[in-house]
Formats: sequence, C-alpha cells, structure tokens
Amino acid sequence: GEAGSFEGGKAIPFVVDTGQGYRITDEASAFLKTVEAPVAVLAICGTHRSGKSFILNQLFLDKRGFPVGSGLSTCTKGMWIWNKTVTVQDGDESSTRFLLIDTEGFGSSEESHDSSLLTLSLLLSSYFVYNSVGAIDEIALRQFAFVSDVLELIASQKSDFDGRVPSNVFPSFVWL
Repeated sequence: GEAGSFEGGKAIPFVVDTGQGYRITDEASAFLKTVEAPVAVLAICGTHRSGKSFILNQLFLDKRGFPVGSGLSTCTKGMWIWNKTVTVQDGDESSTRFLLIDTEGFGSSEESHDSSLLTLSLLLSSYFVYNSVGAIDEIALRQFAFVSDVLELIASQKSDFDGRVPSNVFPSFVWL
C-alpha cells in the first residue's frame, strides 16, 4: 500500500516550501474544500526525529497513518494533513471532529524555515502540540519563547475595544 494510508484516509502534503515561499498543495486544497464545519485543527510540532508522526498515529489513527521513518532520516517535509477528519469521543455523548496536521521537525539549517512552519502551525490550529524528547534544552526554550512571542503578536492584533484578548484567539497548548 501507499505510505501513510489505511482505510479511511491517508497523509497528503499540505504546505510545501517552493523555495520562494510556502504554498498549499492542490490535493490539500481540494480536500479542505470538502470539509464541513465545525472541526478542530490539531497541529503537532517539535524537533526532528522526536516522534511527532508516531504520536498522531498512536492517538488518532489506529497506530498507522502518517509515514514514520527509521534511523536518522526525516520523513515529513513541510506540513502534511490527514485527508479525512478524525472523530474523537469526548467522554460523554458528544464528539469532536479533527483535522490532523503533522509538521517537519525543527532543526533545519535555516532557522527561518523552522519559524515559518511553527508560525503557520500556531495560526492554523485550535490545538497546538509541541513534542520534545529528553530534557528541555536551550533550543526548546528558544522555540517556546518564539511561540509565546507569536501568540502575543496575534493577541495584540485581535484585542477587543477595551484591550482584552478574546479567549478563542489562542490554540490550546500541550507540551509533550
């Protein structure tokens, strides 16, 4: 079978770096036009080889779905999206439909590329997951500071007349 697919959907390229900017792929654009609201968007980011795709597969996709590499090679380039919504029971009788976004791991030679992917993930997500491995290091702290700065900038653009920031501006944040 095709890498990253199983009954019910497959991973498709979502946002690619053209070398002159970022663009949504035609396949992802066509899929997104079919999605009916409401949906929550969960984006996962973190350092390269930290298990982001693995986590999405374990939690949402019956342990298979997004391609997972072995060794030091990186599977995910840019941003990928699962081409079906995934429904999660909320514990009672309600459920939430999710769009799942997997991102290229941070640690590329171009810090601006990492920052762009991180910013796009923050802007698109209702749930933002930052995954790291091992002890929290200087790189993780710098990225967390960047996340904080981006959220502060977003908030400053979205404040009410009285200066308060609406609660729906920020995605829910989880650091794994």
